[in-house]
Amino acid sequence: MKVLQIGDLTCKVGGSADENWQLLDRCKKKHWFFHLTDFPSCYVVLECEKEPSREDKYRCAEVCVENSKQKRSKQVKVDATPCANVVKSDEVGECEYKNEKKVEVIVVREVKASPAGGGESSSEDLPGHPQARPRDPTRGGACSVVGEHMTVRKHASLGCALVSLQDVEERNRLLAISEVLVGCVKVKLQPQVDKATGEEVPNDIFAIWGRQVERDTPLPEEDLLRALERLCMVNLAGTEESAAASGPVVESAVVPVFAK
Repeated sequence: MKVLQIGDLTCKVGGSADENWQLLDRCKKKHWFFHLTDFPSCYVVLECEKEPSREDKYRCAEVCVENSKQKRSKQVKVDATPCANVVKSDEVGECEYKNEKKVEVIVVREVKASPAGGGESSSEDLPGHPQARPRDPTRGGACSVVGEHMTVRKHASLGCALVSLQDVEERNRLLAISEVLVGCVKVKLQPQVDKATGEEVPNDIFAIWGRQVERDTPLPEEDLLRALERLCMVNLAGTEESAAASGPVVESAVVPVFAK
């Protein structure tokens, strides 16, 4: 767990799922909580006795981005809310908000690495009052659907899903595609990593499209399952044709675009 100084205040950064939950267990209601809006990230908690200044909020948002996989991205959104508004979700290291109206969104334009190894960031000023986070009518939990080749377990609000396949080779073929268009939603396919060991789970894929996309254009788990099952069928057909061919193997390109 990292401990930083933001002005006169102490800022703590979780380094794992367990540390994220430890931060929630130890924080006070008046402390402030920061987390990437659309992506998994570490938890950042600012220990304060009253609402922090805009500058302190921005710096905490920057710290959140600097310590995430989005540190090279631009226009990264960060949730900011009092710790009293944060509750643990079903999965270790995940959280939900009691009241979405109490969540502000801070946009970090860019994080630039400094020679000292830290980060210099710029934040987008919020016009007028802080931007409110849109209300998500669906909170918590996960919805599961089972297909012929896989099970899709979608989180109700985070814009992500765990895809568990029966066949490891099929999982690897899907990962090679890396991105699938389901209707109008772009879904990125990434290896699922065990939070305890840091190693890939052989049969699992982490599918992500982001919280903001899920709020604006909810992606039903059935649609995601249908799209991935079609890809599996295309891959399987291509494998069988290649095995039966007597001449050189020529793989046809798979275009992973599916309409709802």
